[in-house]
Amino acid sequence: MSTQQTDAFFPDTITDRRQKWYSFNLQSMNEQSIFASRNSLPKSVYRFLWLGFNEHPLCIRIEQETGKPAQLFAKKTDGIGEMEPCNILLEKEMQITAEQFAELERQLDSISFWTLPTSEDVPLGTDGERWIFEALHSGRYHIVDRWCPQIIARDRPLVELGRLFVGAAQLE
Repeated sequence: MSTQQTDAFFPDTITDRRQKWYSFNLQSMNEQSIFASRNSLPKSVYRFLWLGFNEHPLCIRIEQETGKPAQLFAKKTDGIGEMEPCNILLEKEMQITAEQFAELERQLDSISFWTLPTSEDVPLGTDGERWIFEALHSGRYHIVDRWCPQIIARDRPLVELGRLFVGAAQLE
């Protein structure tokens, strides 16, 4: 495990190797650390990072400041693999409806997101995908990191959460 620092991209519940991999991809997309900013951001922020082992990384972030419409930011790079240099292929910014934002929060509640373990010990294959969800609401931060949730029964609700992000970004 990594030693938690004030400027860490993620909490120390994420292994050093994954910290480097995930933060590399997020920084390639010009994304900031939600975790490092958790005490200073006056808004709700939800982010889905999808890393397929032979696919282009995708990040979808949804933010809402009190009293303002929710904004969605989607980015995809041409990277393949863990830490290859990459360029942004897709960058999209759009407003989402209050109903879409409410549905996201309902979905998080329905799967008890805030109490899910950050990661779980499962046998990992040599291929597959990492699904990383981060949430910040009222200064409370949580991250859930899974390998191939679509094939592990207890993690399948996370697939629906990922689809909700992708659908809101109109990337289906």
